[in-house]
Amino acid sequence: MKHILFLLCCFITGNLFSFDLNCHSQMLLVLADDWGNSQAVMRKFERDKSNNAWMQVNEPLKVQLGSQGLAWGRGMHPQTRLIGPKKNEADDHSPAGIFRIGPIVGFQPKDEINNLKMPYIHITPSIVAVDDIHSSFYNQILDSKFVANDWKSSMNLNEYSFLKWGAIIQYNCHPSISKDGSCIFLCVNNEDIDSQRITSTCLQEEDLLNVLYWLRQADKPIIVQLVKQDYLKFKEHWQLPDIE
Repeated sequence: MKHILFLLCCFITGNLFSFDLNCHSQMLLVLADDWGNSQAVMRKFERDKSNNAWMQVNEPLKVQLGSQGLAWGRGMHPQTRLIGPKKNEADDHSPAGIFRIGPIVGFQPKDEINNLKMPYIHITPSIVAVDDIHSSFYNQILDSKFVANDWKSSMNLNEYSFLKWGAIIQYNCHPSISKDGSCIFLCVNNEDIDSQRITSTCLQEEDLLNVLYWLRQADKPIIVQLVKQDYLKFKEHWQLPDIE
């Protein structure tokens, strides 16, 4: 039981340092007009089984980023030749780059949920996200009942209504680097977002639920977050899809 409840914000799936996107068959592509824009558009893509090409599978969805927009973060993408702001802890930026997604999180017990195709974490009162840069558990989501507390700052996730549904974005992992930013989610865009200075990627609840039920663990889903100029710059080299 203990090893299940020791939850990782950096939920390892697959080859740690691989950048071959051919093994990933689902993608969320989030594009903002420029670095400082907190509004962006999300598109869902999946592979065409006949030729492995990316196909867009929905109309674009509006999303809200951190109040300062995007900044380069630590993810699957190469960390060289990146021009633009760099993400740090509590900087009000959402991370730019390529990141794995999962598990899904939510307030409902697992046995009350049907048809999810991803691992699921039930957010109970003892589930916390550690954002203390001096903690050995920095950038981890865990059950505080099963570890020795060495942090002075954390989020009790059940207290935040925007996480009634969500998914972990595997940011700043393998290992987590102190001060580079912590615990990023797909989450619900509601009245709590602005007051909590959230730097996650937030959608209207109906849109978010559609995304979460679409995700499939077998397809190794990823999220790509970029400003448009860098999407055009890296599109071919990073094997990114065309947009309509």
